[in-house]
Amino acid sequence: RNSLLRLLTCVIDATMVPNDSPAPGNSAIVRAEMALVLDKSIALLSGTRPIDRVTQTECDARHAQDVAQPMQPMIVEDGCAGWDAEHWTEEQFRSDFGDANFMVHSSTEDSAPMAVGHFMDDHAKSNATVQYDSVGTEDPMYLFETLIGGKDGSGPSSPAHMRILNSYTDPIPDRLDMLRLSNQGSRPGYRWLLLGGRGSGTKLHIDPFGTSAWNALLFGAKRWVLFPPSTPQEWIDAPGTALSEMANAAKGSDATLGEEAASNGSSGASGWFGHVWPRYRDSVEELPEHLRPISCVQMPGEIIYVPSGWHHTVINTELSAALTENYADPRNYIAVRRGLFGNLWGSLEHLDSACDWNAAVGRVYPGLVQPSRCVLCDTETTQRIRLLSVENGGRVVCQACAEATSHYHGALSAADAYRRLHLSHSDDLQELPSLWHKNGQGVLTQYFMRAHLHELAEEVYGSVQDARALARDERGAKDDTDEMDNETEKELCSQYVRAGVYRME
Repeated sequence: RNSLLRLLTCVIDATMVPNDSPAPGNSAIVRAEMALVLDKSIALLSGTRPIDRVTQTECDARHAQDVAQPMQPMIVEDGCAGWDAEHWTEEQFRSDFGDANFMVHSSTEDSAPMAVGHFMDDHAKSNATVQYDSVGTEDPMYLFETLIGGKDGSGPSSPAHMRILNSYTDPIPDRLDMLRLSNQGSRPGYRWLLLGGRGSGTKLHIDPFGTSAWNALLFGAKRWVLFPPSTPQEWIDAPGTALSEMANAAKGSDATLGEEAASNGSSGASGWFGHVWPRYRDSVEELPEHLRPISCVQMPGEIIYVPSGWHHTVINTELSAALTENYADPRNYIAVRRGLFGNLWGSLEHLDSACDWNAAVGRVYPGLVQPSRCVLCDTETTQRIRLLSVENGGRVVCQACAEATSHYHGALSAADAYRRLHLSHSDDLQELPSLWHKNGQGVLTQYFMRAHLHELAEEVYGSVQDARALARDERGAKDDTDEMDNETEKELCSQYVRAGVYRME
């Protein structure tokens, strides 16, 4: 099958595509570009490299290789073999899940639940016509449902979710997903059901927290373009430039439309392929081989693997359903650790579990975790934030990173807790992890994690904003705002970093 696919791979001939980039507002050229992009018989876009096509056995062998070797994108042609979901068709999917309410997303409307059958009938037809205007391309709605439950115990699961989760087998072994070592209740969303019609998809992006991803296509067809981690940043930033030019070119009654294209057009796959890709294409053939993007068309039953650090965009050429999961490959430990400790999954409650996860990784992969290296920039340091997981040595953060990210990692004194958040001993303050620090004058001061204080403020007063309002009233600072209080707390945290609160004795 590999040989046959390679023989049938069609490369867009340069004569089929205009040599000049499409002028802003030239909908005829954009329409011609999209006709080629949405033609699934054209497997390889001009100037791009083909993706490796392998069997599941070859995929397993690649994952088993030395973790020091970076992974490359690949399509596993028999990846869905043996799954119940492999046999789903559009008709069966509608029959099984038509009444389920799943989340539907759009760049122009708020996300909202919608019955799957209604979505398929009204927003995701296989023969849908992608609309074009003088400066922009329509961004069709996309069903993007987070799957909850299953063996990881991440929460109660609906019957529809359980049916989906039981219809496939995760192709990534436990040992190759470091996030399975975390407290599953605090693991961020990492698996989804995707359903979208012709022209829907996702913009050029990189997966969060340094994770890799796999995407299994159940029915339909998807076109992918993937840029290697070494791609110059100006190439990644090009969409904003292209869409800004469209906005500047819009005149008179089209001015508002141009502004909308600049703000919304890059968020959809159709806008990227219709307006931005042609600007890449004229230059991509001049790039060295290792910098040229990879493109492919994914067919039903195939799983595509996208390694950490690869920017990618994907567009559905027809109604398509897929399952996808993000995972943390040990090859990308430093990137995953930086993402986890630097972003904290957007939730303060995960602060405590971060160190526990890092310690668990160290036990399973002893050679990966270096206890004297900063968890953010990976430089050698003797500084630690000892307020978290003290038994594991706390968080290793260098001086520069601790100050730069003090709003996440910062400490506030007991006096700060009352003055800024109206928290005192009677509010269970002493039950929080804390440390005592002696300054140059020999004065001992008790410090708490800012994140822990915010959690306590939410428990006691309902929200951090309400706690701050009470504190402002107590101080008589009627004119202060919550935003100002937030900035003041960050500055206090930075001051304590500079004063050596975190430095090991």
